[in-house]
Amino acid sequence: MLRRMLPLLTLALVWLAYLQVLDAPLVWDDRRLILSGEAWADRPNWYSHFIQPFWNRANFAKNPYYRPLSTLSLQLDHLLHGDISIGFHLTNLLLHSLNALMLQRLLMRRGVRPSVAFLVTVAWALQPRLTEAAAWASGRTDVLACSFVLLALHVYGRESAIRGVLSALLVFLGMLAKEVAVGGFVTLLLLDWLGGAPAALGKAEARRPVRVAFGACLVGYVGLRHWALGHRLAGSWPPLRERWWHPLEALGRYSYDICLPWMPRLQQGELDSPSWSFIAGGAVVLLSFLVFMGRRLRSGWPIVRSEPIGDRDWLRTAGTSLFVVSLLPVLHLVPIPTMVVAADRFLYVPTLGLALV
Repeated sequence: MLRRMLPLLTLALVWLAYLQVLDAPLVWDDRRLILSGEAWADRPNWYSHFIQPFWNRANFAKNPYYRPLSTLSLQLDHLLHGDISIGFHLTNLLLHSLNALMLQRLLMRRGVRPSVAFLVTVAWALQPRLTEAAAWASGRTDVLACSFVLLALHVYGRESAIRGVLSALLVFLGMLAKEVAVGGFVTLLLLDWLGGAPAALGKAEARRPVRVAFGACLVGYVGLRHWALGHRLAGSWPPLRERWWHPLEALGRYSYDICLPWMPRLQQGELDSPSWSFIAGGAVVLLSFLVFMGRRLRSGWPIVRSEPIGDRDWLRTAGTSLFVVSLLPVLHLVPIPTMVVAADRFLYVPTLGLALV
């Protein structure tokens, strides 16, 4: 009875917290992507989304993103609701609710007590830091990518090679929603390498279709992305050695945000105005992480195993990988077209990793 009631209670709490969003207007990028139809104006058919950048060609040089499933979902919403904002917000709320239910189910499947899974899920789903991604129509990119990653984690790890192939396809769709889903891609590869695949897939011959599927999805994604974008990056960026403080400040700000999830700030800092306190904080976090990883490696971790890893190790491995890999793209290690140091919506998938841990 408890296992049946807690998901319903989770769903009720999420809707109670976010129901007021349905009356919110379309703001910021929504006006350009949705109200002006920029997300689909130069795309005569559904498959043209997959060979076009996220923004139209006029804004391509400034915003070279590739997110065809996100633009396609916005166009489908527009076909159903026109310019009425409630339809776009409703889709976001449904996706965020689905993510919460999938997280709760995944935790319980991996041996977490229902009451603990409920508390962890509610703490993740209701943290104010996620409001920007969950409530902003254009912030759907993170929410939709997260949905595919969670579906892939649910499918992966069963006694069937077909499920391994399906998980690769799901995380491929996640990357087509937003680049952050690469965290899920790396996570599944890591779980497979550490023995996370089921015993029935222990032989190399049985694992081959899964590995081929992951390789094909990666090649397919890179090929589609190159077709739509080429090699262009936004603007002219100095090498990392001349802007070494950008990653450290971003790491410091995101660490601060995670420790204070109830104090949201949509966009934080400016790249041309460094904050030395956050830079110092980022350096401390990075040093602590390196010391921790050094100790784990000296203790013999990671170890390739021939048998499936236990539920506790599975959650720790998946969560840590998802957190680290999905956070790396927004640490300014590579140029991204933004002048702000950090933004709340970029923590949607990384905090999911922390919830798994």
